[in-house]
Amino acid sequence: PEGSFDIAQEVRDAREPGQRIVGQWTLRRAHLGVAGQAWGDPEPNVVADEVAPGVLHIRGGSHHTMAVEMADHVIVVEAPLLEERSEAVIALIEESFPDKPIRYVVTTHFHFDHSGGIRTYVAKGATSVVHESIVPFITAALQSPGTVRPDMLGQAGVTPVVEGVAESMDLSDGTRTVQLWHVPNEHATGMLMAYLPAEKIAFVSDLYSPPAAPGADNANARAFYDRV
Repeated sequence: PEGSFDIAQEVRDAREPGQRIVGQWTLRRAHLGVAGQAWGDPEPNVVADEVAPGVLHIRGGSHHTMAVEMADHVIVVEAPLLEERSEAVIALIEESFPDKPIRYVVTTHFHFDHSGGIRTYVAKGATSVVHESIVPFITAALQSPGTVRPDMLGQAGVTPVVEGVAESMDLSDGTRTVQLWHVPNEHATGMLMAYLPAEKIAFVSDLYSPPAAPGADNANARAFYDRV
């Protein structure tokens, strides 16, 4: 019907600070609008819960992150969406664990809403850890000059380091261990889950979202269960 695609006046009147967000803008704009944020406001909402000593579950938006404090560094699992989200999460991590650099940023899978914020961490010196099957894709994404919308990595002059995980990998400082496990599934090639064996905490994306119980025919939840 006529008028179906008219832009509402409240949207036309919304302020538009900073640069426009380009590329996959619909989901990214929607992400920026969650948790009571105004449309077009680039300041993400970030909330952290300490689920174990030195382990933060960082939420406040549509996608989550886990930060794990090690002896002299921090491991981050999941850098979703876009640079603005990563900047806000990094600021929280630096405040929570001062003087400990982020050494690794782990990506569960290659879908852009789960990998769009990796470049920000790499710009600050973190090594990108992904499943070996998506190393070429992530490497190409990190080596892109980013000329459409220049970001921190494009301006930092940092050479990206990408490390691949085959079936599993342990990131350990001798006291705490973060295990990374490949999870074969139907949702995405090269899916990883993170597991802290001492704390008995698992971080998984898209395969299962607690607290709702998945149906018996949910193949992705079954894949997560089988790996556990």
